[in-house]
Amino acid sequence: MQVAVAARAPEVAGRAAGAVVALAAPATLSKAGPFGPATRQEDIVKTRLLLLSCAIAFLGVPRAHAQLAAPGEGGVAMGHVHLTAKDVEASRRFFTALGGTPVQNGTLQMIQFPGVFILMRQADATGGTVGSVVNHFGFNVKDLKGSVAKWQASGLMVEVTRADQAWLMTPDGARVEILEDPKIGEAIRMHHVHFNVVAVPDKASGDLILKGINDTATRVEVSLEVQAVDVGGAARVVFTGKGSVSPDKAGELARIALEDLKPSEFLFFSWRDKAGKLLGENDYFPRPYKAYDIPQAKVTSRWESSEAGPVLVLKSDKPAVFVTATTDVPGYFSDNAVTLLPGRETRLTFTPRHGAKLSQKALASGLKVRHLRETY
Repeated sequence: MQVAVAARAPEVAGRAAGAVVALAAPATLSKAGPFGPATRQEDIVKTRLLLLSCAIAFLGVPRAHAQLAAPGEGGVAMGHVHLTAKDVEASRRFFTALGGTPVQNGTLQMIQFPGVFILMRQADATGGTVGSVVNHFGFNVKDLKGSVAKWQASGLMVEVTRADQAWLMTPDGARVEILEDPKIGEAIRMHHVHFNVVAVPDKASGDLILKGINDTATRVEVSLEVQAVDVGGAARVVFTGKGSVSPDKAGELARIALEDLKPSEFLFFSWRDKAGKLLGENDYFPRPYKAYDIPQAKVTSRWESSEAGPVLVLKSDKPAVFVTATTDVPGYFSDNAVTLLPGRETRLTFTPRHGAKLSQKALASGLKVRHLRETY
């Protein structure tokens, strides 16, 4: 699934009100997809999330301007979230059942929520938000218990994690967080887009700044490890340390001097919580992919069982980027595209669509694993 997050600004750029992290990730974070050209400025984000988070654009819909969040102190507010969906009608039904109102501007069809418009277009969605740069996007509701009952009656699958929080999944695997706020004036309204650790090039110094983005109400502490990986397979740790990010803020966790990297090296970074649980990982290529002599990698796979469901275990003899897994069984993996490093396994949990028949034999028979180097 592709997600575009757009913002609007009357005069100046700044921090979005009601979408606390929507402007934090620059376009230079993106990178080339496995089937398209690799250019620095037109990359596709690893998880196929197109982040136009600082594109100052506003979708004008008659009589709907007041529904968008008012610009914050910096003069910017998020305008819309644009999704790619295999089944647009199923996505429309999902967001309508969630509490949105179908509206139309000319031939453009949208779902309107207080604070945001949800736009959808039909395309082969490659995956959801899990494991991506965009972790999820979230809404506030006035009455969580009542909302959950309504959603379940409409056939939506809801996971209630605490008294004031619940989670849903769109038909294409985008995670949606729900937080109760009895003080809001509407039944439901857009609240935030949650990004993970992101890489921000600093033109002035030539460094790469790794920032953690925290859209919660409490301070978050993480440990970060950054490796410089040669496309041939050798790796060296260039940073390891702990950091914290204040509530509702983006904070610097590490600064890497790109000039210290060899021409054949890229960065691979992972972050964990205080208990040591892996929260996410990502990579950063200073140059276009095809500028590297990426070797052909042999990727092997096997299936395992777990309490969470079937798990696909991937391993590679050489670095492999944009590794994707698909199967004929309706459902989605816990990550859309991963980078594999030699000597380590990556595990992807498979979640079937509601009502899908599941067996490891069916999963294995239709499994296809591809990576970037196979496409050229």
